[in-house]
Amino acid sequence: MNILLVDDNEILLDSLSTWLHRQMPGNRIFIGFNGKDGIEILKRDRVDLIVTDLCMPVMNGYAFIEQKNNICPDTPLIAMTSDRSDEVMTRLMVLGVTHCLEKPFEFASLAGRLMEAIHADRSHCEAVAV
Repeated sequence: MNILLVDDNEILLDSLSTWLHRQMPGNRIFIGFNGKDGIEILKRDRVDLIVTDLCMPVMNGYAFIEQKNNICPDTPLIAMTSDRSDEVMTRLMVLGVTHCLEKPFEFASLAGRLMEAIHADRSHCEAVAV
């Protein structure tokens, strides 16, 4: 399985990547430090699952999700945010996001969301020529 992690917090990305490798050995982890990086990865690699922050420089999570939906609309996505206001939740719902984790979170909480997203009946994202 190919998993894309998108967040501007390098410490979180490193910790999460290490944890995922331990919990789900054999999976390929892609790292993007902002939405623009994430889009470039989606254009060149097949991704089965995406975990993204919403508040990032260069391209925020909302813009990333909008563009991701054009590239691979059926690829499951888990949003991470410290703001679970009604406005944010409504905006995510409009974008088709069904899984959201409130930061900070325990990795065990993420594991549950990953399993839900992985076992959802969805198609996979195919790489798009750049």
